[in-house]
Amino acid sequence: MVEILEADEAAALVHHLRLHLQDNGSNGVVFAPAEAREITETAVQIHARAKQWAEGLRRSVYDPQWRRVWVLRNPQVPEHMRDGRSDGAIVGHVDLRGGGFASELHRCRLAVGIYTQFRGMGLGKLLVQEAVAWARAQPGLDWIDLGVFSHNTAAIHVYQGAGFAEIGRVEDRFRIQGGSVDEVLMAIKVAREPVTQ
Repeated sequence: MVEILEADEAAALVHHLRLHLQDNGSNGVVFAPAEAREITETAVQIHARAKQWAEGLRRSVYDPQWRRVWVLRNPQVPEHMRDGRSDGAIVGHVDLRGGGFASELHRCRLAVGIYTQFRGMGLGKLLVQEAVAWARAQPGLDWIDLGVFSHNTAAIHVYQGAGFAEIGRVEDRFRIQGGSVDEVLMAIKVAREPVTQ
């Protein structure tokens, strides 16, 4: 079941994000520009990142740098993945985040992350649908944007199924493992259309 993450659970989210990035490149699926060997944070930096997430989760959708996160948990995960809750560890998430300026708060960015062993089960679709439905209910939030690697066809298919459309491409956006990776830019309009009489 998809649940919204509360600000006091930001440390569990950061734990999940760190493990998820370590999953980057496994089974040949590269989904993030940072390689696992590049993730070197101290305990102080991890704590600061959790604090930043918590602050964003507490902000109103009308304030710059707001964030909302929905998660899926699974009680049957290895011990190293557990985040302290008895109902299981986070195995997938979707987050929406507002920009840093008031002038861009009519748009937000979406990101999704699911551990390799839980992909292909429809969880990404479930998470994206939850975030889009929430965004549609927010007055003044008109668009959701995202970027996805061009070779990540499974994710592109999920986004298209949720109504996202390609709005552009950034050629040679990243250089990962010696190769060039294009970024596909996608968006969906979530603003309610005015009712006409």
